[in-house]
Amino acid sequence: MLPIIADEIQRFVRKHEKRLKKRIIISIHWHFQLLDNSKDTTRLKSMKPYDIN
Repeated sequence: MLPIIADEIQRFVRKHEKRLKKRIIISIHWHFQLLDNSKDTTRLKSMKPYDIN
């Protein structure tokens, strides 16, 4: 039995929606990784030793 065209379109729309949601979640996760600088290390920059207070 052939699937009804409307059912086939609905199936395609659901699959596409899942892919978009997954892509958005990955994109959000990636942006938060860029914003997270807690693991970055910086060094103290001073011109002269007595500048450190």
